[in-house]
Amino acid sequence: MSSEIVESSEIERPVTAPGSKPLRSQKEENYAQQRAFGYRQREAARRAGLNDYTGIFAKYERKPRVQRRITFLRGIDYTNEFFVEKRRQIEERLEVVAFGSLFEHIKVVDGRPVIDYDGLAQSDLGVTVSDLKIDKDSGRVVGIGRDNALGAIQQLRDMRGLKAPDHVKLSVAVETLSDEDLMKVINQPAQPLAAPNFDSED
Repeated sequence: MSSEIVESSEIERPVTAPGSKPLRSQKEENYAQQRAFGYRQREAARRAGLNDYTGIFAKYERKPRVQRRITFLRGIDYTNEFFVEKRRQIEERLEVVAFGSLFEHIKVVDGRPVIDYDGLAQSDLGVTVSDLKIDKDSGRVVGIGRDNALGAIQQLRDMRGLKAPDHVKLSVAVETLSDEDLMKVINQPAQPLAAPNFDSED
């Protein structure tokens, strides 16, 4: 009988899942949350307020407690809070593509446009760069491509319900008349119009 009580208490005892508790280091916790949202390591570090050019993300990725936290947070992404946050971040990312301008990091030198690649890479517009063409001999960037702004606007419009309807359906109520009722309407004598009143002071 005592063994049954022990077994029952063991079943009812709450089990703490690995990674369920927030990390003591706020920096590590912020990084884990950004990674759980699906951001790559460098971008997650940047969004967590870290200097992503120090390689701090590689250090965090090697820590088992950070990995456990990331795994746990990714496992609860079906909750309403995570869904809302993911949607917000997707919209934020699309807004950068839709309305951001690379001209913020371009200056004219001797009549020629020059891109400040360091400033661009460290700004929020850095993620919009989708293609870099590098000269194989000099190693210099000779071309740059960015995500499609109009495509991002289209996605934002769809997500926010701003897309104009393709078709407008109108429903008109029609009373069904029998042949006999229809003939009554046709044969009904016309009502005389009232005579105009010319004495009005209008």
